[in-house]
Amino acid sequence: MKGGKRQVGKRRSGDKFKLSPSLFDVFADRYLAARNAHKGVDYQRLSTTKYFKDFKGHAEELRAKEPELKVLLKKALAEQREIDAGKPMKNIEALEEEVARLDVQHKEDVAKCKQLEVDIK
Repeated sequence: MKGGKRQVGKRRSGDKFKLSPSLFDVFADRYLAARNAHKGVDYQRLSTTKYFKDFKGHAEELRAKEPELKVLLKKALAEQREIDAGKPMKNIEALEEEVARLDVQHKEDVAKCKQLEVDIK
């Protein structure tokens, strides 16, 4: 199956220390958690987890992936900021109006449900 889907993304023996997109997600979560806790990432411990079996005993290889991860995180942050730039934040009055509108809608829905229950009986 040379052109088949089974061969897409298959790692070669020389690509032992390659991270898949899902592993980048796991790595990003661990990296951000360590940064938010104002700690450094413990690559030695991270390399022994079940997610990074290929990196066991090779924490330096995992550490070498950090610049690539930073580039991806910066790109994702820039995209998120572009998305957020188009949406102005709601002020308190707008939020209170929305809550009041949803409360009225909820009461109407409850009344309809009760009416349907009465009609069924």
